[in-house]
Parts: sequence; structure tokens; C-alpha cells
Amino acid sequence: MSDKEEREISRIKEVESTNLARDEIRNEVIETKKAVEKDNELLANRVHQKFKDNNIKSFDIVGAIGAGKTALLEKLTEKLSSQYRKYIYLV
Repeated sequence: MSDKEEREISRIKEVESTNLARDEIRNEVIETKKAVEKDNELLANRVHQKFKDNNIKSFDIVGAIGAGKTALLEKLTEKLSSQYRKYIYLV
């Protein structure tokens, strides 16, 4: 994702937070959201590095509620479990 796209997404998130928050807590909502996103990114990077250090392959599936993420994982697990039984974990 380009820097321009990331900035645009950040701006949209701030606008959403601003629209949903009451005037007196709007800035706090935005700052809290930014802090949570930063913490999530740091945690994700640490987990990714541990996986990489231990030669563990992983991937993220992201989508809206009801998009079929769990169904997709269930089908993948069903298809791959006989060949990779000890190596497939869903969290």
C-alpha cells in the first residue's frame, strides 16, 4: 500500500471516529484509536518476526463480518488436514 493510500485510510478512520464521537470526547476518541492501531501494529510485527525466526508460514485473512473468512478457513483445513495434520492451526 502506498503512503498516499495509507494517509487516505487514516484520514477516513479519523473522520469516522469524529462523526461518531460527542464533541467533548472527539479528540480523545481519535487519539485512543491511533494508540490502539499503533499497539496492534507493534504486536503483529513481533508475532510475524517470531514466526519468521522459526520458519513458520502464516497469513492473514481480512474481511467484513459475514464475508466468509471462517468458511474459507474451514474448507482449507478440511482439504489440507490429511496431508498436513500436525501443521495446521487456526487462531
